[in-house]
Amino acid sequence: MGTLHQGIVLGDIIDDKRLHILERAGDRAAATFNNPEGIQIFRSLSVEPEIAQIMKRVRDGDYSSLGLFGKFAWWDYRMWSNQDTFNKWALLLLLRLDEKQSISALPREDLEICATHLANYSSRRAERLSMALEWGMGLSIPLAMLARWSGRRALYLPMNGWQRLLLGAWMYVELPAGFREFGYLRRIREKDVAARLMIDVFGDFDEEFKEMGIEYESSPPDPV
Repeated sequence: MGTLHQGIVLGDIIDDKRLHILERAGDRAAATFNNPEGIQIFRSLSVEPEIAQIMKRVRDGDYSSLGLFGKFAWWDYRMWSNQDTFNKWALLLLLRLDEKQSISALPREDLEICATHLANYSSRRAERLSMALEWGMGLSIPLAMLARWSGRRALYLPMNGWQRLLLGAWMYVELPAGFREFGYLRRIREKDVAARLMIDVFGDFDEEFKEMGIEYESSPPDPV
C-alpha cells in the first residue's frame, strides 16, 4: 500500500512540470557535492549570525506549538540535513530570488520546503545511514548463523531481534524517502515562483526531461 501511494504521489509530481523541476533540483543540489569545486563554492558561502538566527526561525516555524505527532513529523522531514546546510541553501535561494523579484514572492513555508529539499539531497545523510544499515545487516548474517548453530537461546534470540531492528531501521530510512520529499513539495503554494527559482539556480531542465521521454507544453512563467 505504501509503495502504491508513493507511486501515485510520484505520478502527480511528473504530471506537473513545476513540481518535477523542484524534485529534480534535489539531484542537481546533490551533484554540487560530487566535485571539489562545487563543494568549495558551497563551503565558501558565509551566513552572518543575524541571518542564521532568521534562518533558524524560518526552519523551526511553529515547532514549539506542535503536538507530539507534529514534532515527530517535523523531525521526520528535517533530520536528514543540518541547520548550517539549510542556512546556506536558503540564503542562496533568497539572494537569487532578490535578483529577479521581491523576496516576498515566495512565502516562508515555501522557502523552508525548498531549502530543506535541497539540503536533504545534498547532505546525503540518509544515503550514508542506509548504507551503514545495509552493512550491518550483511555482517549480522554470519553472526546469526553461528548463534543459531550454537543452539543457545541466549545467543540467537537477541541476534534475531537485532536483525529485525536493523531491517526496520533500514525500511524507515529507505522506503518512505521519496514519499516524504514528494509529499512536502506538493504543499508548496507558489509553485510557479519556486520552479522558476530552481531554474535560475540550477539551469534549465527541459533537456533532462526530454532524455526521460517527458515533454511538457508550458514552462513556469518568468517573473514580471
